[in-house]
Amino acid sequence: MIVQKDFLASIKRDFNLNIYEVKIWTALLSRGMATAGELADISGVPRSRCYDVLESLEKKNFIVMKIGKPIRYIAVNPAEIIERVRKNIEKDADLSLR
Repeated sequence: MIVQKDFLASIKRDFNLNIYEVKIWTALLSRGMATAGELADISGVPRSRCYDVLESLEKKNFIVMKIGKPIRYIAVNPAEIIERVRKNIEKDADLSLR
């Protein structure tokens, strides 16, 4: 996957993800829907790690799992995630001002 390192680093920092989560999520965004094997090939993340990374992204609501054979994954719209992050930052800021 050819993506600039500084772009991946900014996503990692801004969304509080590890580098494997960033690689899988950006690969899924570029693909739309994919299997774990396809994401391993596209992202360069070892196949053995893809499943736990995908589980982590699902728990963080960055992706949705589509049940079937094989299981496919769909990326959540980045606008929704940005809005969620913005609300969390505002909430944290409000709490720190109290």
